[in-house]
Amino acid sequence: MGVSLGRQVAEVTYESRGAERKRDAQVQMSQRRAFADCGRRAAGEAAPSRCRSRWAADRLRRALSRPRRAPDDAVPAARDPAPAGVGRGNPRVTDIHASRYPTAMNTGTVPTLKELIKARFDIVREDLDEVTARLSDDMLAWAPAPGMRTIKGQLEEIAGTEVQAITWMRDRAQIPYEEAMAFGDKTETLDGLRSVLRTVRTSTLEYLDSLSEQDLATPAPFPERWFESLRLPSVPPSEAFRSIAQHEWYHVGQLVSYLWARGDDPYKW
Repeated sequence: MGVSLGRQVAEVTYESRGAERKRDAQVQMSQRRAFADCGRRAAGEAAPSRCRSRWAADRLRRALSRPRRAPDDAVPAARDPAPAGVGRGNPRVTDIHASRYPTAMNTGTVPTLKELIKARFDIVREDLDEVTARLSDDMLAWAPAPGMRTIKGQLEEIAGTEVQAITWMRDRAQIPYEEAMAFGDKTETLDGLRSVLRTVRTSTLEYLDSLSEQDLATPAPFPERWFESLRLPSVPPSEAFRSIAQHEWYHVGQLVSYLWARGDDPYKW
């Protein structure tokens, strides 16, 4: 009787697992169909109503619009230049790249650490400029909810953290956050905030230019558990410079979300 009961339990367990695997397969098939439908919609074809993710459709549409690389081509096809102005694809930015780091713009040439850091700073600041172009003075005190940092606070955080990091890297002086944020009344207007951000970045680039490639690659000490040093006691300064850019990009993403919460859809910029 024990053998019979054990056999029954095993059969029930096997059937249960089989049904579970079948349900998983059905879910996966449904997801594939939905994704394919979104792809057809992104490509311009009509899609069934179950394709409800506009975000996915938009991402697919952009992916499908990119030029495909030919199988035998080593270099991707060039895109048509975007109109001049603030934002991605700005020809002015390409000209700046060519003048600031010509070595990196030559195909087949290995960029220097300094050139890579400058390129990272430029692309991040390009995104920040795109955001600030959509702001106004009367928006600076706004936040999505009580207790959240205001738009002005986000821009001050970007500049103040950069001042704090560069002061340590250049002078080995750990200044308090309040001192790093001492910009006076310059941050009361959007133009003033832009001026602060430019001044701070100019100081950062001056210090970067004072360093050699060996300096950038040689580990240096950092305060305990600093974000800029990846929470490590020492890192090459090149990593700290990258962390400054990463920190700025993080807050740029928050500001994009702020604008979206106000009804300014970034997919329509």
